[in-house]
Amino acid sequence: MTQDETWSYRHRPRPFGGEVCFRLEGDTLVIDTGRKVENWALRDIAVVRMTYEPKSVVWQGFRLAMTHQNGRNLSLTNLDWKSYVHVDRKDADYRRFAADLVTRIEAANPRAVCIAGKTAPLYYATLLLGASTTVLMSVMAILAALNGAVAYAALAGLFILPFAQMSWALTRRNKPEFFSKAGIPARVLPDQAI
Repeated sequence: MTQDETWSYRHRPRPFGGEVCFRLEGDTLVIDTGRKVENWALRDIAVVRMTYEPKSVVWQGFRLAMTHQNGRNLSLTNLDWKSYVHVDRKDADYRRFAADLVTRIEAANPRAVCIAGKTAPLYYATLLLGASTTVLMSVMAILAALNGAVAYAALAGLFILPFAQMSWALTRRNKPEFFSKAGIPARVLPDQAI
């Protein structure tokens, strides 16, 4: 993809919202919501943050958020919502568009800051909350089993593993780190199809 080529990425960011089309036209990001068309000069994008963000029914949610020099925020995800429970993942298109967008932003504004993962306070709070909750749930299940409440222990056991897996994924994938166009961390991008 060259700087002069036009390329677009479409997705529906909310279950009952309209589709948003992002187009890269040279050094401009065009955002078309259907009701309004907005142009962001890529040289004016100050911060790019890429995160892993699972949503209710989808564990493989990813977000690219941008902050304009004037403080406005804009984001896109790999999820295309059809309803509250039906969502399509646009992993390949998202990967390609995100990589090209970051490359063009860095070319237009070498001072742009690119960050993978959540902010440090949020990251460490998630780590602490996930680990402590998993330990406490495990202790409660063990104590319930020792006191004869086997049904309660089994019910708690059903929730411990999925909760621990999600907590681990959130902390492993969202560790804060600076990156450049040459090295977008794979942990903040959808897995490539095999």
